[in-house]
Amino acid sequence: AGTGKTTSLVARVVHMVASGHLVQTGHLAAITFTENAAAELRSRIREGLEGASRGVHLEQKYDVGQRNRCLAALGSLEDAVIMTLHGFSARILGEAPIEAGLPPGFAVADTMTSSVSADDSWRGFLDELLEDDAVRPQLLAGLNINPRILTTLHDIAGAMSGSWDQLVDHPLQVRPLPLIGGHEVIAALRVVLKDRAQWPCDDKLTAFLERRPTATLAALEKATDPMDVLELLTQTYLASTAGRAPAWTMAGLDKSDVVEALAAAEDARLRILSDIGAAVTETLAARVQDWVLLEAERRRSEGSLDFHDLLVFARDLLRDNPSVRERLHHTWPVLMVDEFQDTDPLQVEIVHLLAGSHDDTALSGQETRSWKEVPVPEGRLFFVGDAKQSIFRFRRADIETFRAVGTKYGQGQTALTVNFRSVPGVIQAANTVFQSLIGDDESSGISYLPLQEFRETMPAKDGRGPNTTAPVLLLGGPKDADMATIRMAESEHIADLIVRAKAEGWVVGVKAPRNASYGDVAILLPTRTSLGSLERELQSRDVPYRVESRSLVWATDAVGDLVTMLQGIDHPADEVAVLAALRHAGLACTDVALLQWRAAGGRWSYMAKAPESLPVDHPVAAGLSELRRWHEARWWMPVNELVASIVRDLRLIELTATTKRPRHHWRRMMFVIDQPLARWRASAAGLGAFLGHLSLG
Repeated sequence: AGTGKTTSLVARVVHMVASGHLVQTGHLAAITFTENAAAELRSRIREGLEGASRGVHLEQKYDVGQRNRCLAALGSLEDAVIMTLHGFSARILGEAPIEAGLPPGFAVADTMTSSVSADDSWRGFLDELLEDDAVRPQLLAGLNINPRILTTLHDIAGAMSGSWDQLVDHPLQVRPLPLIGGHEVIAALRVVLKDRAQWPCDDKLTAFLERRPTATLAALEKATDPMDVLELLTQTYLASTAGRAPAWTMAGLDKSDVVEALAAAEDARLRILSDIGAAVTETLAARVQDWVLLEAERRRSEGSLDFHDLLVFARDLLRDNPSVRERLHHTWPVLMVDEFQDTDPLQVEIVHLLAGSHDDTALSGQETRSWKEVPVPEGRLFFVGDAKQSIFRFRRADIETFRAVGTKYGQGQTALTVNFRSVPGVIQAANTVFQSLIGDDESSGISYLPLQEFRETMPAKDGRGPNTTAPVLLLGGPKDADMATIRMAESEHIADLIVRAKAEGWVVGVKAPRNASYGDVAILLPTRTSLGSLERELQSRDVPYRVESRSLVWATDAVGDLVTMLQGIDHPADEVAVLAALRHAGLACTDVALLQWRAAGGRWSYMAKAPESLPVDHPVAAGLSELRRWHEARWWMPVNELVASIVRDLRLIELTATTKRPRHHWRRMMFVIDQPLARWRASAAGLGAFLGHLSLG
């Protein structure tokens, strides 16, 4: 980062325009990763052309003819295609929608509409799956092994949907369920129990044998229903090494023989479960695969696409339609790809299909050539990227693709190693850490080239001499503890360091050095997991902050407590959620009141009767009454109105005034209200669907 990759791309565009290689800016297609990056790239190209039209850009001087070309290019810069990969794919499909099998008015569905549609379709799929006699045995077995298997299937469907194009040529098949009799386990357990009369008394292994294998054998011998057998095999564990060998020797037995027999029984149990699990997995995955492919075809026919559809359909259009490919090949003779380290393999295919010279007229079917074999004329493709910055593997960014492109165009590569962004101390720390982590290890797929310094060391606080304060501090270290403890310690260290930076007046700024403030600090979180503990540590030190990411808002304590209350309203049997709702500041049931309720025999359910020994207006009774009122209202009240009513009736907005940062808490409450409003407009989904959407997200 900071080595001038985008600057190099801009310089390349300016040079091509000035030299006459790029006659019209409309012939340029530059692909970036985000819309903000695309806007910035267009702005920087404009600035570069403006500088060149005046005679100089990046210390490169231009003659009159070159200046005139750059000046002319400025007037038509808006004709250049500078957009995200998905936007470019949509542009390709827009050039030939009929050939792509799309309705002319196709569009990318917005996130909420797409989510609602997918949720509705998934529920329909589950209804069909539960009624499918062909897979009923596998489904029942799967539910027996894993009661949350339907949630697992949803996760599998999500993973398949992100790569549905790879499923087309690899269909899965329904696999019959093996016979479930448990005979191998029964036979093995009989060997284990054959010397039962001689087992030593007061021995741990004997106690285990009496409790587990003996009971399991008796139950298996009586069981006649395969699902009962499967339940027994799922809920037991038959291996053990407990007990004292001398006690068994005195009884005339060899303990090792018993342990080995138990291991054999356990192996037999695991083999049965493995065979059943394989049949369940393959069968249900096959059904999910069919649904995923049908969903892709539905989106195509309706013209309501998701982002991955754009890539697949654009690739297929270029691959299977020579005339379209040739026309677009001449439309964009110059293709540039920024942030190439995060490229999708489909993107590589798309740009090579556009830029390459194809002698054959058919690239589909068995005659398809790999993009590696497609010759690309010099000057048509330009890639900029850094493998060490790749962060989108979950979107199919592939280091092998990066390396393959580098190998194909090895002679035209230039390494950018001078860092213009960071101060020397940061560069030195990066080289020290990453040289040891990456180095020349071929297994990592990349090599590390040490960065070179460009900027000078920042001045000291008094402006005299260099600043000796280390710009990079490594926190923590190896810790033998569970993740919750480690996460807590990490949050404490971060919060302490932020307070220290402000208290000690760390120097920030280059042109006008000044003391650091809290506003100079940014904390980047890879996931939501540590947000709660980090918020609590910052609040305890009176450090002001705000959560920028909308997805992280759901992980904040205030919003999480409200969502838990909604879960209690939607599911009266969820006693944990109901109890949490009662303890919420909106219902304000104290621990003393909750203890009184429990001691009087009260239940954490608004469907149960209140204890007769407590007054009718007891705080817990009043709180449960409110929860029941909202539970009944959820059937007829739109979910956005229900959430708004809860927030209003419990005065949750007003309660934010009791927090240290009321404005941010107020914004979070409004965010929660707006989310179901947007979902209600997209679908008539109720509270349960809304909460299900949150749990799946």
